[in-house]
Amino acid sequence: MAGITSKEIAKQLGLSQSAVSFALNGKAGVSEETRRLVIETAEKMGYSSAKLANSVKKRQRICFLVYVNQYLPLAKNTTFSTAVLQGVENAASAKGHSVLVKYIRGSEPTAKQLEDIIADADGFIILGTELDSASENSMRDFLSAVGKKPVVIIDSPESYGLVDCVINDNFGGARLAAEYLLSRGIRKIGYLRSKYRISNFEQREAGLKAALAVEGLDIHTTVDTEVSLDEAYKRVIEYINDAFELPEAFFAENDVIAAAALRAFNAKGIAVPEQISVIGFDDIPICELTVPALTTVHSFKEQLGEIAVTLILLKFDAGVNVSIVEGRGCSTISISTKLRIRDSVK
Repeated sequence: MAGITSKEIAKQLGLSQSAVSFALNGKAGVSEETRRLVIETAEKMGYSSAKLANSVKKRQRICFLVYVNQYLPLAKNTTFSTAVLQGVENAASAKGHSVLVKYIRGSEPTAKQLEDIIADADGFIILGTELDSASENSMRDFLSAVGKKPVVIIDSPESYGLVDCVINDNFGGARLAAEYLLSRGIRKIGYLRSKYRISNFEQREAGLKAALAVEGLDIHTTVDTEVSLDEAYKRVIEYINDAFELPEAFFAENDVIAAAALRAFNAKGIAVPEQISVIGFDDIPICELTVPALTTVHSFKEQLGEIAVTLILLKFDAGVNVSIVEGRGCSTISISTKLRIRDSVK
């Protein structure tokens, strides 16, 4: 029955013709279970093998791969990764592709982790928030093993000369935060700085310093801290106990550290923003739950994921992989940020 049609497949399964069409053409609008059923039935009924091969080819398995750094548990201490994943899933689903989530752990030998990860996916979107200089060997091993499958990195400019990246404008966002504090007449600005240095944080530090330099100012006080809420809280309490003079405001390297600072100031009876202002970075959900609600730099987390999917689908269509990118160069797309003004700055 070489001339079998989608209408006949629909009749056989008791489905609408449009549902069968969506399934065969790799479009959103049907469940994965329905899609598999339609394709299996089409094969059994003798639906054109060329058409079927083309429809199956259009559906790609995208692996959202989270790099986990044992020394820098950012993914564990923030909801940032959840929002990025939501953007990846929304964009992939809208195009009829599937997403699976896996982890590559920097604390374990890379080779042992690669086989299943690489076999299960057609392409990879790597959440590189926790990538640092010590991660380079692990990532190069992974990129070498990927071979002809396309890769995009999110939230890290560590491209290794092999991968296109999608990042936030960390420099511009931190500069925006500092400029806002300065516009409020605040001159003594402190810095709540993560002990663990990644590219994102280095760029935020540079943006803060750049804004202050325009006004002929330096950072008033730097407090190095952990990135977990409890540990950062303890560190800020220690700082308050020992401080001779508090700054007028603190810029925190991310919202978790900022929320810990608010908790510490509240515990020590220091009124925010009347006595000290606090501003964070990322705009994760905790910002609306702190007392007072946290003013922060909003990063477009879901959009990071959506743009990464657009890039990787272009790579699928063009047959672009890691080896080809190495030969022609790679690109970095930077997404702007904006200020989310709440109640923690006077």
